[in-house]
Amino acid sequence: MALELIIDGPQPRLAQKRIAAFAQGAYPGENGGLADGHSRSLGDGVWIEPTRRGMLLRPRNLDADWESSNAGVYAKLGLANLSLTDAGGWKDLPYSGGMRFLQYTGNAYPAEGVTTATYGRNRGFVLGWFSYGAGTGGDEVDIECGWNSVASGEDGPSFRFMADGRVEVWKDDLKRGDYNLGAGDQPTVAQGRYVEAMIIPCRRREWIVATTAGGAFVHVDDDIDPDEEDPELCP
Repeated sequence: MALELIIDGPQPRLAQKRIAAFAQGAYPGENGGLADGHSRSLGDGVWIEPTRRGMLLRPRNLDADWESSNAGVYAKLGLANLSLTDAGGWKDLPYSGGMRFLQYTGNAYPAEGVTTATYGRNRGFVLGWFSYGAGTGGDEVDIECGWNSVASGEDGPSFRFMADGRVEVWKDDLKRGDYNLGAGDQPTVAQGRYVEAMIIPCRRREWIVATTAGGAFVHVDDDIDPDEEDPELCP
């Protein structure tokens, strides 16, 4: 009698365009017992984003080598990578190994810059800045960034980070959302503090904005159809 093997035979199959999986469970806690969630020790290069607990590739600025290396995947933009207004008023300040900061000492305001290179669409960025704001109240804009061929929010998506921890989301010169990176009335951004924000386009039409201080939000671009096969969040 022969043995017949049937591989990948007819069976019910899921037909969803996208299947979500939850990264949830339990792992040994620091003080004994079990802790809910996902431990970094259970995976390599994994990040559980804080807005919806989705599992993503870990942004490079969360790696241990981010502050000590400025090569390869840890390369950061400097003066040579930007076309700046009043170029003579800018300084490139290397700091702490792989970290570098741009300082503007001129008098042309607003001070603006555009990357000299173009990047692929739906490319996320890490943006860091030193906030001199009071941290509470007021409408002072710490920094604004966006995707456009010029330093303007008139076309494409852009984000305005306020001194009190709020973030305004704009697209094509129209305000699309207002969020708070703090908890309640407590801002994440404090006076005289370095802030680092991850701006990540993902899940077809969503933006995740998260800071290394712990604040985060998700913004949905309603202009994009949920079933769009080839969406463009940013050009």
